[in-house]
Amino acid sequence: MQGPPVIKTALNFGALSGLGSFLVFLIIYALGFNPLGPSSWLGAWVPVVFMVWSSLYYRNRENGGYLIYWSGFRLSFLTASFSAFVFGALAWSFVSVIDGSILDHHKQELLSALELSEGLMKSMMGEVAFEQSIESITKMNMGDVVTSDIFNKILGGLLVAFIVAAFVKRDPVFKNTEEE
Repeated sequence: MQGPPVIKTALNFGALSGLGSFLVFLIIYALGFNPLGPSSWLGAWVPVVFMVWSSLYYRNRENGGYLIYWSGFRLSFLTASFSAFVFGALAWSFVSVIDGSILDHHKQELLSALELSEGLMKSMMGEVAFEQSIESITKMNMGDVVTSDIFNKILGGLLVAFIVAAFVKRDPVFKNTEEE
């Protein structure tokens, strides 16, 4: 007998979460902000909602109304991971095919921020490390940005999965069959 479809549930909700995150990306872009910059945090709530939703769906519809902690953790983490990969693929495709200037604008913002703190950065890191930072920003491509974003989303999903699992867990209740 095969168990309930944890992977299928995580894939479905992760794909929806990735699409939702990409919709936020498009809204930020349409409003004229850099969707790769600090405003991208406006979409941080989307994976959390889908992590909770997938766990509740699985618990109530696929698993008989119960969900132990580690199953909830695994489902939430997989949902966040699949969401990160779907969003990364969509964002990479959008910037690569539709508007490559997003990456150039993002690099300019990073360089401007680095230049504003040049004195502090040089005193903390040294001249050589500061120059290496500038060089790494100028050489950055969309693959680097997407890889970093996927890593950050998976790491964030790992942390949030611990919390989501604690809230949605429901241990099975076994009826006492002994007569007293």
